[in-house]
Amino acid sequence: MPERTPSLPRPTARAIAMAALGAVLVVAGMYFGRRELIGAGVALILFPAAAYLWAVAAPLLSRRRPADPVRVISSEPTVWEPLRVRVSWGAGPVPEGTEHTRGLIPASIEHPGGELRYDVLPRIRGRHLLGPLVRHREDALGLVRSWIQLGGTTEVFVGPALTEQPPPERALELLGRAKGRGDSTPDTLTRPYRDGDPVRRIHWAVSARQGKLMVRPDAEDHEASPVLLLDRCAAHYPGARAHIRDGEEELELPAGFESALVSAAEFSRSRGNAQAPKLVFFPPLPPQLASHPLALARPTDSPAPPSSTATGGVILTGLPGASAAAWPAAWPARHVHVLLHAEEGGLPAPEVLAAWAAAGWTHSHLPATPPTLHAPAGSVRA
Repeated sequence: MPERTPSLPRPTARAIAMAALGAVLVVAGMYFGRRELIGAGVALILFPAAAYLWAVAAPLLSRRRPADPVRVISSEPTVWEPLRVRVSWGAGPVPEGTEHTRGLIPASIEHPGGELRYDVLPRIRGRHLLGPLVRHREDALGLVRSWIQLGGTTEVFVGPALTEQPPPERALELLGRAKGRGDSTPDTLTRPYRDGDPVRRIHWAVSARQGKLMVRPDAEDHEASPVLLLDRCAAHYPGARAHIRDGEEELELPAGFESALVSAAEFSRSRGNAQAPKLVFFPPLPPQLASHPLALARPTDSPAPPSSTATGGVILTGLPGASAAAWPAAWPARHVHVLLHAEEGGLPAPEVLAAWAAAGWTHSHLPATPPTLHAPAGSVRA
C-alpha cells in the first residue's frame, strides 16, 4: 500500500534544531539581560518559520504551475515483463525537485526534457494502481520539505506471466481441428433439443442412437474459431496458493487456477493474434471482470459445466470432482482435450475418466505451481 503524501510541508530536523537553539538563546538573553542573545535567538526562530510560510504560500502565489501530467503506458503488461511509462507535462521543464511515483516501483528513471520516463516490473497479475506522481522538494537551506501530488491514479491491468513451456501438442492439434468441421460426424454436429426449436431441425437418426431429441443447429449455433474453456470452480483447484493484486489489496487464490490462466495465455501466444482461440470461462465472468479477463479472473464457489457451440476445443481445469462426469453431456463435442492443472499424480475419479473416454475426450496433466515472486533469469532487460 503506497505511503500517504503529507498535505502540508514539514520542517526538517535542521529547522527544529535551529528553532530550539533560538529558544535557548532567547531564554538565556532574558536571564542575563543580553539583548544580542535575544536578537540572535529570535533570528534563529524566524528563519525556519519564514521558510515554512514560504513553502506553504509559494504554490498558491506561483503564476506558472505545472498542469497535471499525462501518463502513457507503452504496452499491454504481463508479469515479469518491464512496463514502459511516460509522464509528460506537455510544455515546460519538469518541476524542480525529486520526483517519484507511488504504486508500482520504478526500476529506472529518466528525465528527458519535459518528461519523466521509467520502467516498472510487475510481480503478480491483477489490477495495479499507478501514481499519482509526487514532487518532493526542499528549500536551499534544507529547513522545510514539501510534497505536491501531480496527476491522478491510473489503473494498470497486468496479465499472467508467459513461460517458455509450449502447450501440449494434442491440445494444439485439437484447437486446429475445432476450426473446421470437415471431419465432424452427425453426432458431433447436433445438440440437445431446446424449447422453441423447429421440429424440422430434429435429427431423428442421432436422436434414436442417443435416446433423446437432438437437433441440427443453425449456422449461428457453431463457432468457427477454436475455443478454450477455463474452469472457475474453486473446489477443482486444491493445494498450493498464489496471490493477485486488486488495487491496494492482495487476494489469495489457488495456484492451479493461476497455472490454468498461464496456459490460456500460452495458447493465445502460440497461435498468434490473428488465430488466437476464443477464451470462455465457466461459470462466466461477472461484467466487472470481463473487460480484462486474464488480469482479473478469479475462481468462484459456484460450479457449472462447460458450454459451447464449437465442435471441439480444450478445457483448462484443475482436479475436478465427480460432477465432471456430466461435462460431455453438457458439451456434446468429440474433439475435446482436458488439460489438468493439479499436483503431480493427481487425477479425477475413475468414473469421470470413463465418462470422458466414452465421449472420445482425451486428457493430459500439467503441474500446478505457484507463480514465482522473483524474476526468472533473463526476463529483466537493462
